[in-house]
Amino acid sequence: MARTDSLNNFLIDVSQAIKNKKKDETPIPAKDFDKEIENLITGGVAPMNVKNLVLKPGDSSLKLTWTDPEDTYDDDGTLLVTWAGTKVVYKTNGYPTSPTDGILIVDSTTKNAYKTNPLEINDLTNNTTYYISLFTYSDTGLYNENIANRISGTPSAIPAKVPFATATDDEVKNIIEAHYKGLINIEDYWNVGDTRKMHLNAMAKGTGADETHVAQDMTMVIIGLNHDNLKTEINGRTKAAITLQCKELLGNNGEAEWAYIWGSSTSTASDSNYSKNPRRTWLNGTFVNSLPNYVQSLVKTVVKKNIANHSSNPGAGPDTEDKAFLTSYPEMFGSASYSNYKGSVALEGEQYPYYNSNSRRIKSWNKNGVASGNNSYYWLRSPSSYDSYYWLCVASDGSAYN
Repeated sequence: MARTDSLNNFLIDVSQAIKNKKKDETPIPAKDFDKEIENLITGGVAPMNVKNLVLKPGDSSLKLTWTDPEDTYDDDGTLLVTWAGTKVVYKTNGYPTSPTDGILIVDSTTKNAYKTNPLEINDLTNNTTYYISLFTYSDTGLYNENIANRISGTPSAIPAKVPFATATDDEVKNIIEAHYKGLINIEDYWNVGDTRKMHLNAMAKGTGADETHVAQDMTMVIIGLNHDNLKTEINGRTKAAITLQCKELLGNNGEAEWAYIWGSSTSTASDSNYSKNPRRTWLNGTFVNSLPNYVQSLVKTVVKKNIANHSSNPGAGPDTEDKAFLTSYPEMFGSASYSNYKGSVALEGEQYPYYNSNSRRIKSWNKNGVASGNNSYYWLRSPSSYDSYYWLCVASDGSAYN
């Protein structure tokens, strides 16, 4: 079994060399493949690869953890290789290809010394990528130079803490990007309920909705932190940093700008679920495109859960992948207490922390970025079980309706 693992490592190196050669790139440095084959045959092999290799960037620093390999035994229990140490080497112009090809950070001879307590590499240059190779070696001096033992990282300065409301556009961008890089935790910077004024560009009639909206300043509110599931993991992060929602309703200086749940007054919503709703198309296109450019560059696609249709026993519907979305009934109210809602938290997501009271659910028409005082209904994405053409909404007093 151990001999097979060693052969796999060898074949990976050969395969990479061939790929590089086909791309007319400099192949993996000259390796004595004949010697490696002889080692495989005679049992003179290097230790296995490290495992659980993780790198976390910091301010002018990198932190590295890994698990060293166990000693290697043949199928009959004969000791083939004794792990003696692991050397960590870095360069800034490509991965080190041997223990002497770069700057030696550490020669660790204590097994698993950095399994839980990270190796800290300090005094590095921010925004420079460092290429790191780990070379395990045996008590007979044979090194494992397999490309599986490589990782890279880029140190970055940790952004200063500034309020969400008053941060510059660049500061907002830097803080969110630092969160996704693993430099900070967004919850140490901002809170649920924090607000920020943003300018929304005018919205012409777009695909999915037969309506227009004027350009307007809007107060956006953080309704959740690390709440929504990202479609694509970012450096180990599986949750969106923040979830924003308009604190008020789209309005023309405090006057109503009505919008239909199905995008027009001629509904074709019968027995349909949110995945088929033209409002989704409008939100992910026209609405997202109205946001400031720096916000658009930060918006991530998340996965939203939905119930199947308008029946009294709907079951789970298809998940949707959205950049902008209507909240569901449980995301707004938590428990399923409204008589015309037959879904569940498991089927449509968990309540956003911001919406823990009716007073926070009340919205009125936007007037230059503040509430006009004209409270009104607004749509949720949950179908109502009352009628196949009905959808749930939040009433002007913050309660559920349809």
